[in-house]
This record gives sequence, C-alpha cells and structure tokens, in this order.
Amino acid sequence: MRDIKESDWKHYRNLHPILLDRYCQQVLEEVGSACAKAGKSSHQRYLDLYKVIERRDREIGQLFDNPKRSTALIQIMAINARGLFTPEEFSRFSQDVQEIAARFRE
Repeated sequence: MRDIKESDWKHYRNLHPILLDRYCQQVLEEVGSACAKAGKSSHQRYLDLYKVIERRDREIGQLFDNPKRSTALIQIMAINARGLFTPEEFSRFSQDVQEIAARFRE
C-alpha cells in the first residue's frame, strides 16, 4: 500500500482517537442490546455477548491498531466502509483519498 499525503496523515492522526471512541460507543450499544434480549436465558445472552466482543475485538485491531502512514490509507478505507466518519471529517481528506475510499466502500 502506498503512503498518503502529509496533510491526510495529519488529519487521520487527529481523528484517530475520536474515531476509536465512536467505534467503541457502537460496540457498547451492541453489547447492551445483546445483554437485554428478552426471552433468552442468562447463559445464552452471555454467549451472544461473548461473540460480539470476540468479533468486535478482531475488528478494532484491524481498524485502529498500530496506525502508520504506510497503512493509513487501508485503515481510512475500512473505517469509512463502516460509516465512522462524519461527512465533514471525511471531506477534509484530499480528493485522492476520498475517491479511493469511496470506491472501496462500494
């Protein structure tokens, strides 16, 4: 994968903690839903919770672990595919990054 422009890299670095927090909020909402399902035993809800955490833990690593300029574009594409950027945040990336990420999302 190729490196991205310095301006895109700086923007991504600044957004990284915000995006991570936004992702974690989604996970917490999903966990709350898994725990609150009526009609399931406590054990089944626990198993559902475990599956959510296990899946989301793998995903959070792919999306957010070890951000480097050389891998930032692939992380940006994956984060965009999950709809974590606001339109304003995403619009601040260069046209090149926006086009690549939009094609990936399709």
